[in-house]
Amino acid sequence: MIYTPQLNTRISDGIRPSAKYAMTNKRSVPRGQYVAVRLRDRNDGRYAAHYKSYRRILMNLYEQIKNQLTPKHVTERYGTSIHRGDMICCPFHDDKTPSMKLYDDHFYCFGCQKSGDVINLAAQLLGLTNYEAAKRLLADFGICNDSAAPAIRHPVAYEQTRQFHKDEQECYLALLGYLKLLELWEQKYSPTSQIATPDPRFIEACQMKSYVEYLCDIFITGSTKERFTAIRELKPYLDELRSYTAQKNMEEKAIDRNKRIHADLVI
Repeated sequence: MIYTPQLNTRISDGIRPSAKYAMTNKRSVPRGQYVAVRLRDRNDGRYAAHYKSYRRILMNLYEQIKNQLTPKHVTERYGTSIHRGDMICCPFHDDKTPSMKLYDDHFYCFGCQKSGDVINLAAQLLGLTNYEAAKRLLADFGICNDSAAPAIRHPVAYEQTRQFHKDEQECYLALLGYLKLLELWEQKYSPTSQIATPDPRFIEACQMKSYVEYLCDIFITGSTKERFTAIRELKPYLDELRSYTAQKNMEEKAIDRNKRIHADLVI
């Protein structure tokens, strides 16, 4: 018998591996995974069917775990502190302040941009492969392993989907870019005297900075309802805000470049 790495699955000796179909060794493939190179030989159809059957069982196992557990359950179980707004210190990089957000069906780190589901998070926290982490979750949470049966994926609300996370990230990054521009204007165009006429850009910075900071705080520590409301209000104006910020940043670069040229001419 030929056994696939890390799997309780065997292949009949009647299926002869050929140059077109190679089982990779452990050095070239991470633990718990193997690569099947597509065979053109008709005699190898039995292995292809066997591989599809195993993959279906494995996917059903993953779906059962994801339907019953959330990243928050895993984080609490394995001893990671959860801060306000369901934020934790990211285990994927050296995180000093909480930058990873836990959602109902996935996680996302605003620092290193890592994202994934509950199994990926458990694998990282425990230092295991995804398959080993799935087996560990089955044992620790007492989930019945009925992976042979088709898994039923329950519908989730918009607030629990990846599209919600994508919209949230787009709004946050657009606000962050505008906030940096306002901070530049506040510092660069601050009046030099009390009788000087304030620059319109300085006035805009004073009027908008606090509100933009408030919106950024909502996307970091706000509740799901608050973030949903902010996305609904900002989404129609997102492209306009990006264009406005990009245009003003280009103008600032042009002003700085002209100042440097003028200074060189004077010298």
